[in-house]
Amino acid sequence: MRAIDTGPCPSEFREAYLHHCYAWQGMEQQLASEPEGVIEGLLYGFLRGLSGQLDGGIGEIDAARRKCMQDIQDTWRNVEGIAVRYGARLNQ
Repeated sequence: MRAIDTGPCPSEFREAYLHHCYAWQGMEQQLASEPEGVIEGLLYGFLRGLSGQLDGGIGEIDAARRKCMQDIQDTWRNVEGIAVRYGARLNQ
C-alpha cells in the first residue's frame, strides 16, 4: 500500500491515506502477536487461564482485532470522504 505514489494527490489525502496504511499495519502487528498453531494456542490459552482469563484470552484477542478493524474502516471512510471532496467518484 505504501508503494502507491500519492505524490500528485492533495496533502490532506496523502495524510489520510498514510493513517489508513498505519491502521493496516496495526492489524498486521495484532495478527503477528497471536498464537500460531494448535500447540502455541493451547499454551497461550492455558497461561491466560492461569492469570484469570476464563476464556483463555480469546476475548482479549477478539477485542483487539475488532479495534484494528474499526480503525481500518474509520481511516478508509476518511480517505474516501477526502477523495470525494476533491472530485473523485466512488464505485458503489
